[in-house]
Formats: sequence, structure tokens, C-alpha cells
Amino acid sequence: MEAIEAIETIEAMETINYELSTMNYKVAFFYENSGRVGFNFTTIAQGNPGIGGGAYMFYLVAWLLATRHNGISVTLLNTHKGQFPPELKVAEVNDMEDAARYCQENGIEHLVVKHSDSNLQHRELFNSTQGPKLIVWCHNFANGRQLSFYAKSKAVERLICVGSEQMDRYRDHEAFAKSDYIFNCVVAPTRQQHQAVQENNAYANNSVVYIGAVIPSKGLHLLTAAWPKVKAAVPDAHLYIIGSGALYGGNPQLGPWNLAEPAYEMRVLNPILVNGKLMEGVHLLGVLGKEKYDVLSQMRVGVPNPSGETETFCISAVEMQLMGARIVSKQCPGYLDTVRNGVLVKKNKDLAEAIIQELKDPRNKKETNLAHNHEGGLFHDFSTSSVAHDWEQLITYAIPEGRHLHPILPLRNPRFESKWLKERLRQCKQRLPWLYRVLPMVDRWYELRRAIERRRS
Repeated sequence: MEAIEAIETIEAMETINYELSTMNYKVAFFYENSGRVGFNFTTIAQGNPGIGGGAYMFYLVAWLLATRHNGISVTLLNTHKGQFPPELKVAEVNDMEDAARYCQENGIEHLVVKHSDSNLQHRELFNSTQGPKLIVWCHNFANGRQLSFYAKSKAVERLICVGSEQMDRYRDHEAFAKSDYIFNCVVAPTRQQHQAVQENNAYANNSVVYIGAVIPSKGLHLLTAAWPKVKAAVPDAHLYIIGSGALYGGNPQLGPWNLAEPAYEMRVLNPILVNGKLMEGVHLLGVLGKEKYDVLSQMRVGVPNPSGETETFCISAVEMQLMGARIVSKQCPGYLDTVRNGVLVKKNKDLAEAIIQELKDPRNKKETNLAHNHEGGLFHDFSTSSVAHDWEQLITYAIPEGRHLHPILPLRNPRFESKWLKERLRQCKQRLPWLYRVLPMVDRWYELRRAIERRRS
């Protein structure tokens, strides 16, 4: 009986695969890449070549969908030339409106665009019923005004967040009805990179790493302000800083240390300078591509964006954990989804003590963490196969059938930012839609509190 059921299951899967192979869903990904001219993306399947996470996800997911047996035809639409894998169809367009025109001329039903103020300027396109249906990919948080625009837009079919906690931030807004989430994905470290973790473990005991853009919203100044206290408690601690103010492109003017724009650079460096030189054990490494794994193999504690301010997901946090590190950072939506091996503090002043505790904890061993992070698929949700599957389900099933990828209940972390209240308001507003115009989002109050915290930090 079990054998018959197994055969029937296999036959059903083969039927589904056959049906997908005979279908032809057409989707395009539009990305404005003026700040990425000259980058070589032919090896995107091997890891991030040294660009922002949002840009990398557009290229990687487009490539993943283009190379899988899924019945989906994918086109990447860029505003400037670039070097991409041969399996990925790429075309140049002038802007988002030109991208929509390209889709109409080529029978492409869905256009994936980035949530950004620049794209929102094309208001006619968002309100058109003639062009492609839009899937707005929200790598950044959307405010109430933007959410209202998306909710009313005739062209927007889905808002795709990169985490469930990001989406829950506006659970009591009418745009929630159009929303779903698909996690970002991370290319798993190679066997050789894992081996490097084991070989470097003795040296790594007191190494702390920051990865990210060096801009105020990414919070490096909070880590460097805490570092003298960490160094006093753990004299042999090392701090590695990977990234710069130029990570997101745009050719910003950097300061004398080539780290960030001059004013912010001094804010970051002042706490860790001694007689005009970097404190012993502090290393500025700039922007790194795959070679960053050489540094990650030596680290014990990772501190991505310690402000938590803009984190909807944080790819770096997942990469660090996959290399066996413990994470210390600020509690926020992105980290509640992605940090599964670490400590999230509620106040900035607690950052130094949390890092010290992690460095001194004898149970925090890289080889143990590395095994724990891979046993049982702890990070399978963020694998390329899992994320590609979710995108395929979105395009071939959820959108055509008018369904969602993920259930909206039960609530996770119901007390975080009064999510329980947001859910009660959502239910009331569903029954009485006029309440959407009367009662503001609960998150408005949290926006005010976050603004006050930013000024204090």
C-alpha cells in the first residue's frame, strides 16, 4: 500500500513538472543600475561580488528562476549595460516606464520593481490597467503614504516583503491585503570555507565582524562607540569592519580613511582612534566580495547593523551565522526573522555588554555553532532552492489563483510593537472599511519613538 502511494506521489509530481514545463509564464525584473556599471555579475551564483543586498537579490533571483525547470520565462531589464550569466536574458531600457513598454511589446504579464521613491514617480504607470501587472519588491520599509498609494494602485498586484515581521509592521493598513513575503536567499558557504572555520577557530575566539554600508542608518557608529568598553574587558579582541560608504554605488565622496562620507567617517572613527591611529586590533577592510569568507572564517561574533533601524531582513546576519558566528545586534523586524543564533538587545547602551558576554561565554564555540546552524536545516528558509520555489509558487499559483503564499495567522511575536493590537484593528477595519480612513496605523506611534531614538544615538 505504501509503495502504491509512493508511486502515485511520484506520478503526481511528474505531472506537475510536465504541466509547468508546458506553461509559459513571462516575468521581467526591472532594476535601475546606474551605480553598478562595470560590475561583473557572471558569477552571481557563487556569492555577492560586493554590492548592496537589494541589488544582488534582483540579479540572483532572476537568474535562479531563469535556470530552473519551472515554465517561467525571465527577462532582466537594466538601465545600463552589465556582465551577466549567459543563461539570463538581459535587455536595456531607459526607465521604469520604458520597462513597462518593453513588457507590453513582448507579452510579459508581470513586472517586478523595487519599492523606491524614484519608481513611485511614475504615477500613471501605477494607475494604468493597460500595462503589465506590478509586483513591488519591498527591500526597504514603506511608510503610510506609500502604502496607501500601493493599496489604491490599479497596477499593483502584490507587495512582496522580504520577511514576515516586515509585513506585520503594517498589518493594520489596507495594503496588507495585497501583501505577502518571500525571504531573501543566501548562497551557502562552500565546503572549503567551512573547513577554514575549523582551521581558524583558535585564532577566531575573540574576533568581531561588522559587514555593511558605512552610512548612519546602518549603525556602525554604535559599535565603534561600544568598542573601547569591549576592548577593556577583552584585551585581545579584534574588530573587522567590512564595507564602506560607497557600497550602494553613487560614487560618494569619502573621507581620508576611505570609509565613509567625511562627517560620518569621523563620527565612526573618533572612539577607536588613539593619537590619530586606529586602536590596536581594529581593521578596516573596505568592500569585499567572495574573499569576505576568509574573514568570516575567523570571527566568533557578528554585529550587523547594530541600530536595527533599516533592517527588513539582513543577508549579512544569515551569512555570519552560516559561518558559525553568534549575532549581537538590536531587536528589529529583520533580525526577528533571521537571527536564530545570537542575542538581540532592546537598548543601544546594552550592546557592549552583550558582545563581551558572547566573547567570554565558553559555550560559544565556532565548531559547535557551525554544526548547529546546519543540522536540521535551521537556515533552509533562506536557501536558494527554498526562495526560488516561493517565487515560482507566487508566479504560477498564488497570483493566478488569487491566493497567498503564507497564512497570516497565528501571530508570531505578538507583543513586538503591539502586533496583537494591529491584528485586532485589521479585523475591525476589514468589517468596517471606513475605519482605514479614520484610524492611523499603530506603527505611526512607533515611527515617532524610533525618530526620538535616532536623535539620541
